[in-house]
Amino acid sequence: MHILQPKQKKMEEKEVEKILDSFNVGLTQLPKISLKDAGLPEGCVQGDVIEIKRGDEVYYRVVI
Repeated sequence: MHILQPKQKKMEEKEVEKILDSFNVGLTQLPKISLKDAGLPEGCVQGDVIEIKRGDEVYYRVVI
């Protein structure tokens, strides 16, 4: 991982449920990220939710 690349982590099932409930959205409503993205953590599969931290901001993406 490059030093300028934002930190990304694969979220656990319980964490995903909590995030979806707090934003009142479904999994299909999250922004998408490609499985071919070079910045994804190893072991990701379609349907996983990734947490991306950029400074003080946190973003969530679903792997397609």
